[in-house]
Formats: sequence, C-alpha cells, structure tokens
Amino acid sequence: MSLRGFETPVLGGTRSFWRPLIGAAIFVVLQDYLSGQTENWMSFVGLVFVLVVLFFPRGILGAIRRRVAS
Repeated sequence: MSLRGFETPVLGGTRSFWRPLIGAAIFVVLQDYLSGQTENWMSFVGLVFVLVVLFFPRGILGAIRRRVAS
C-alpha cells in the first residue's frame, strides 16, 4: 500500500495532468477486480506494475498515444 503514490503515475504516465489520474483509476479498478477474485491480489498488482515499467516506460496512456500517432 505504501507504493500507491508511486504506482499511479507510472501506470498512467507523467507527462500531463490527466495521466496520473487515469493511472489511479486503472489501479483502483484492477485492485477491486483482483481482490474479489483472489486473496493474493497484491502479487498480481505488483506483477502488472513490473510489466508496465518494463514494457511501457511512458505509462499505459503514453503507449496508447504513441500507437495512435503512428
């Protein structure tokens, strides 16, 4: 739980005002869904966080914006 302030900008991106807010929404929806499915939801959220850091360095919205622009 202590990384929540760090996870949301990383998930959404940091280059605009709205990206961290979208990252927070992604995090809350993911947490709510996974906590209803399994008791180990924090492990899955951590895995998603690591995958986003590795494969989407500008966040999920940065990757989407890059694909739309090209």
